[in-house]
Amino acid sequence: MANTATQVSCRVFKTKGASVSANYSGHSGVDVTADGGFDYVVAHSAGEVVWVQTGYGNLKGSEGDPSYGNAVQLRHANGWCTLYAHMREVNVSYGQQVGRGAVLGYMGDSGNAYGAHLHFEVRNTANQAIGFSARDYLHADLPGLAGGGAAATDAQTGAGGVEISKVTVKTRAGETGRRPESLLGRAEGTGAQHEVLVQHENRVLAPVLTGSVTLEWQRKSAPGTLDFTCAVTEGLALSEGDAVSLRVNGKTVFFGYIFEKSRSGPYEIAVKAYDQLRYLKNKGTLAYAGKTYTEVLEMIAKDCGLTCGTLEDTGYKLPQRVEDGTYFDMLLNASDETVLNDGKLFVLYDDCGKLCLQNIERMAVPLLLDADTAGGFSYKTSIDSDVYTRITLASDNDETGERELYVHDSGALQSKWGVLQYYESMSGAGAAKLRETAKLLAGYYGRLRRTLSLSGCLGDIRVRGGSSVVVRFRFDDLSLQNYMVVEKVKHTFQNGLHTMDLDVSGVRGEFTV
Repeated sequence: MANTATQVSCRVFKTKGASVSANYSGHSGVDVTADGGFDYVVAHSAGEVVWVQTGYGNLKGSEGDPSYGNAVQLRHANGWCTLYAHMREVNVSYGQQVGRGAVLGYMGDSGNAYGAHLHFEVRNTANQAIGFSARDYLHADLPGLAGGGAAATDAQTGAGGVEISKVTVKTRAGETGRRPESLLGRAEGTGAQHEVLVQHENRVLAPVLTGSVTLEWQRKSAPGTLDFTCAVTEGLALSEGDAVSLRVNGKTVFFGYIFEKSRSGPYEIAVKAYDQLRYLKNKGTLAYAGKTYTEVLEMIAKDCGLTCGTLEDTGYKLPQRVEDGTYFDMLLNASDETVLNDGKLFVLYDDCGKLCLQNIERMAVPLLLDADTAGGFSYKTSIDSDVYTRITLASDNDETGERELYVHDSGALQSKWGVLQYYESMSGAGAAKLRETAKLLAGYYGRLRRTLSLSGCLGDIRVRGGSSVVVRFRFDDLSLQNYMVVEKVKHTFQNGLHTMDLDVSGVRGEFTV
């Protein structure tokens, strides 16, 4: 068969225990059985569902389309199609866009079939079935189904996924170990709506995803988290520390490393990966004077061997301090003090392998969320967290050797909520500084905390922790139409659908950051 485009080995998604029948007269495809009990039917390549047939039982000896039983046909980028038949259950719907490796359904014996198996066909632009042998199915090149990119040969194809490239990772003695970054610029031509790539040693694989993929970002003190479940296929190898990327519509939106794997059965692996912010949970000691938040971040990044991208100048010079604890805590302290003294809030996030620091005012996303675009919501008010009616600041007097306290009480709030005390030690601060800081803290923390949670919103990958979106909701005691800050967002990808759940707080008015 002539090859006119990208070469892709069909055995990429041949699962553990599967075997392929020989062709016979009048049979336009190949039959794949799951001898080892593994019965997922997955998409050979990204495409659109152009034909779905469901509701068929076993029809041995039947004629025409019913002979395919429960079946799915995908049209790929160049007009060629693949057909998957005899399934016991179909997992997709007409018009749906699916990525390479998406679960289309499960092997069965519906239609004209004898025993559970998958009937697989390749069809040209005229929708004519192209017959090929079992050996062709395993080893031959199928025209154009991958959607572009470099050709993949048997030597370049792993049984557990698609090997995109070979990489060499070097660690120089005496320096922080360098992590694999080859995933960041790879697989541009795969065409998948969403795709997870894993770099294991010198191979980059595309695991067969069996459920939803979730990506969670928070505004402060938490790494980005990627969770996915994949099928156990031949040659699949995933290890803690392996680099992982998530691509949405061909663009990388997450880059991180596997930190956790779990299994509850023989056929699936659940994987959790974090971006490089995870390393800010490390503990250490930091001493500095006259540094900005930006400069403190650069110091920590160098110590931890983390890569920096765009870091805005935060401007305000922090006073002398010596800190012990997690790097997240140190950076949060630097952020809080910058807000209190300069009124500017900056968001720290990881942009696909690069630490970024950006003024929250420049992170607005032109997106409206309301009752029509959200599946549900919950609204909560609280004084249980980050609400204080008494500010107590301490400073050690080097001359007298005594600790001096400054107390700022919010009497009206105390009569309503009781004494909720904030305490902080400010080394070397004079009375004027203590008084000024206490006043700022009282204004910042002396407010009722209100949280709005939205679920099942139409997904927009531009939305991350720290983004601002327009929220419009009406409650009995509150009419809300304003920009609000995303405190946490969870993106979910499954079967071509992208949704997101968000926790938001306000930047002005009733809500406070």
